[in-house]
Amino acid sequence: KFNEAHNCAYIGEAPTTRCVYESTDGTLASVACKEACGECGGVDPDPTPVPSPSPVQNTPSPVQTAACLDDPDWHGKYNADHTCAYVSESPSSRCGWQNSDGTPASVACKKSCDECDGGGPDPTPAPTPSPVQSSDCSDDPDWHGKFNEAHNCAYIGEASTSRCGYESTNGTLASIACKESCGEC
Repeated sequence: KFNEAHNCAYIGEAPTTRCVYESTDGTLASVACKEACGECGGVDPDPTPVPSPSPVQNTPSPVQTAACLDDPDWHGKYNADHTCAYVSESPSSRCGWQNSDGTPASVACKKSCDECDGGGPDPTPAPTPSPVQSSDCSDDPDWHGKFNEAHNCAYIGEASTSRCGYESTNGTLASIACKESCGEC
């Protein structure tokens, strides 16, 4: 949205934080850059045709733990229609949303946000950081989210997977301002 150099190759360098980026027309990087964001049904880059995905790609096993459910009472703080079912329609951009108590959708809507892995590692490993690091790998002490001044880089770091897409009042993404907390170093 803010930088034409942010193409799919750039998104693929840090998909955990960058797949929530939007283009100027509102298209999420996770939609436009499916391969870079691991949305192609696997991590194998082999050009072998991939079967067409069903509407629900991550079908849970018949035996579910209680932790792998959506809270039927949860809804976004600005709209009662923004339930877990609504979040599930675009989890990469909505799982960071919160209710009026500050509970993020990623916590209340575990099934919709694909948080049902029991806390284990993501089956798609994050890319290994390059050994050459930027000289500026610190969190901006003045940055905070546009809706809450308490949402600073430390807050972002507590749940970086769902929060590094937050923006400040001037549109700066947390993933840019909170490089250390978002694992961008």
